[in-house]
Amino acid sequence: MHTSALDRAVAPCRRLSTCLSARLATVLVVAVAGCSNAASPVRPTSRPAPAAKVSAEAKQVLDGMGKFLGSAKGFAFRQSSVTKAEGSDAVSKFAGTKTHDVLMERPNRLRVALVGDGGPVSSAVSDGTTLVFHQAGPNRFESPPAPDSIDAILETPLVFDMLSAGRGDTILRAILSADPAATILEGVAEASLAGRETIDGRECDRVAAKSPTGDWEVWIATGPEPVPVRFVPRPVAFQLGGKEGRAETTITLGDWRFDPPTGPDDFVFVAPEGARGVEMIDGDNAQQAAQRAFRRPPRHASVAKEAATVRLTLQLQGYSAATFGAPASAQTYPTKPVRIMVGASAGGGTDIIARMLAEKFGDAFKASFVVENRPGASNTIAADL
Repeated sequence: MHTSALDRAVAPCRRLSTCLSARLATVLVVAVAGCSNAASPVRPTSRPAPAAKVSAEAKQVLDGMGKFLGSAKGFAFRQSSVTKAEGSDAVSKFAGTKTHDVLMERPNRLRVALVGDGGPVSSAVSDGTTLVFHQAGPNRFESPPAPDSIDAILETPLVFDMLSAGRGDTILRAILSADPAATILEGVAEASLAGRETIDGRECDRVAAKSPTGDWEVWIATGPEPVPVRFVPRPVAFQLGGKEGRAETTITLGDWRFDPPTGPDDFVFVAPEGARGVEMIDGDNAQQAAQRAFRRPPRHASVAKEAATVRLTLQLQGYSAATFGAPASAQTYPTKPVRIMVGASAGGGTDIIARMLAEKFGDAFKASFVVENRPGASNTIAADL
């Protein structure tokens, strides 16, 4: 029986029983520590993982892809992630499209542009000397020295997060790494050849893999260019507002070009009009937070007075459901709907947990708690609201 994406998202928080005594503000910014986005990749731990059970047929297909991509000096392609959601109207916001346009040249020249339904999101450009990461929302960029390899660039935090958009990090990191076959099998428990199919007019071998962090399937073209054509991670199943929801993502990879002619400007970052260069984006976030502290309006009359105590007990997998209790004394809070600002995209682990909290807070306080997703800018967009 497959575990749900919610199970994976809250795995580090299982058997959590915590008492929270806090004064609730009208706007809550939710950050779930230790609970990573369900679509995000899980970093390997120090404990050695058991050897993957990979069939000879699957290994041959993956090795063929790995040798072909790993031996290429450079290439370009487009990855498109399309997520479809089924369930209530609230679930529909999980749907959307994200596109990564990629151009790379070994050892360490790279250009990746991420575009969502609303337009450009972010980009990363390495000319071999400088790695520039640009965020379209706040229109700012940082430009530290470039790592000496594509693999090292992929592990920088901002690039790592950008590749995770659209649940495409597993296949993207594999394609761009020096050893694609080994990278795609990281964390995999078993993999096997599931047959041969025609995808977009190309005959492909289908490889299915099982992993504690999420099963997936990949279709790899047969013939002289064994490139991945389609990648499908395991669907996300969850409950929202007492109703079941389901989100499915299909990733297509196309427009492949190998050893494309590149000019001097292909790996040069051109700052958009009005873009602001910062020493470090995370440091800029901290500076802006400090500045906001001086611009905050006068405190509400309820500040510094005794507040209601909320008790949270969250137990999963065979234990009781999440329960919330509030004191029986009269409640004067909240007097209007409360917005819970989430600095992550809809459909991920943080978003799902925020919606669970909103539902339970609403039951406890007999009031409306509404989750609003405002991703981007390292959560500062949500924090600013």
